Amino acid sequence: MSGPTPLRTISGTAAGAAPSEANRARTGARGAARGERELGEGDRVVGVLTADGFRPTELNPRFSAALDMQGAAAEVPAGLIHYAVVEGVNISWDPTWLERHVVDRADDARQARCHIVAAVAVGERTIALRRADGGWHETEVAAADVTVQCGPSPVGTFVRIVPEMPTLVPGQSVAALTASVLTWADTRLGLGLGPTEPATDVRAILAL
Repeated sequence: MSGPTPLRTISGTAAGAAPSEANRARTGARGAARGERELGEGDRVVGVLTADGFRPTELNPRFSAALDMQGAAAEVPAGLIHYAVVEGVNISWDPTWLERHVVDRADDARQARCHIVAAVAVGERTIALRRADGGWHETEVAAADVTVQCGPSPVGTFVRIVPEMPTLVPGQSVAALTASVLTWADTRLGLGLGPTEPATDVRAILAL
């Protein structure tokens, strides 16, 4: 950040990679996970999908929000399974089946989130937006392309951007969408964010 008005760059995760890329990512994650188990570490593999394949960047033992979202979509108690494994509970389960089940169900219920904290108080509210005529317009929740959810935070306001599933394209970054919605919310709610732009979609450039 620089200057009196900070420039915020939003880097969104892909709303589900294309099938071939997802398979490459899962293969790379399995390899990292095998090494993680040998080291006696935790269960979450984080990484980025590069032009040369999946590159693990983090091995993290904590239960992740992404796993919670996927588990909920697949109606699987991912949190309970995680804690059972951590505590060494002997449970009867098939990891291969579980992965296939969660991935298949999550593909049918894609989700994405963007969270920020603003140093102003705007109250608790949910605003439904639809995209039309090149901009965002308030609408009913049932007709929304995205919702803006605000709530109290110790430093001001917690803001969550939630795109609806029809707006999520497999393999397409949600950075541009969330940046444009944050720009709208900044103007509408006076969040004090300043100019916001999406991070460069490197994979889209590589695909050209």
